Amino acid sequence: MPSEQTEPLAGAIPVVRRQVLGDGVFDAIRGLLLNGNLQAGDRISVDGLARQFGVSPTPVREALARIEASGLVVREPMRGYKVAPAMSRTDLEELMDARILIEPYNAEVACRLGPEGLVRDLEAVLGVMANAPLGPGFEQYRVFLESDQNFHKLIGRAAGNAYLARAVEGFGGHLRRFSLFGVNGVADALTALAEHRLILEAMKQRRPEEAASAMRDHLKGVRERALVEFDIQRRGR
Repeated sequence: MPSEQTEPLAGAIPVVRRQVLGDGVFDAIRGLLLNGNLQAGDRISVDGLARQFGVSPTPVREALARIEASGLVVREPMRGYKVAPAMSRTDLEELMDARILIEPYNAEVACRLGPEGLVRDLEAVLGVMANAPLGPGFEQYRVFLESDQNFHKLIGRAAGNAYLARAVEGFGGHLRRFSLFGVNGVADALTALAEHRLILEAMKQRRPEEAASAMRDHLKGVRERALVEFDIQRRGR
């Protein structure tokens, strides 16, 4: 039976400074989820988290609403929030299949359109990724995770289709994947970074088909690595 998290987790929840209230609460709760301090199915006490953070319940509710879009938490009418059920192998496969359908198209169109500043922005993101710490806890790999997300979001927005851009932002693929494996850090960071660089190089050369192919290869690689890790973790339980 999932437990209800009614009291603060001793030593697990970081103190949130008031001057970074909104983003601080968001990062703190996300860290609990990705570090495994809150388990699949646990009910989340808004008041309990608010007391621990020393804030009103409002920023906690706002943070949970933001996190819900990533699929890490779900809201039940009249019952509040709980941690999302554990991701199944089928969930992971379907998530990655959806990304493989949409994101190569985004890469091709973004490369063809070549909006001003895209290559510069992608280079900046990869520079941050290359120098980001890799774990083992969320606070140690947060910068890498966010940069990885930003790389894909930039390309989605640059493709010019607002619906597809929102689809990429709504996948929550990175967060759901990291919620499975992130407790141990980022095992495939160097591989993922190399794959991102191939996408960037195609963008620089204005080769749309190569950009699409590089994105497709990257996501297929992520899918394969994630499924292997999923199977290893399930066998270890």
